[in-house]
Amino acid sequence: MDPVAIILFIAAYLTLPAILLKRMVEARGASRSYIALALLSWIGVLIGHLRIPRGEPAERT
Repeated sequence: MDPVAIILFIAAYLTLPAILLKRMVEARGASRSYIALALLSWIGVLIGHLRIPRGEPAERT
């Protein structure tokens, strides 16, 4: 994947959740543990999307 595309993907993927979290905190006063859990889940999904397979797949015998 092109490095520029990766940077744009990360920026877009993190911007929307940040905006939503900000609005949620302003509206409900969400607790810090809830915010931390939401951020960790978004980071986990982002890492899952960007995983790059390393090496050749193993041959089946």
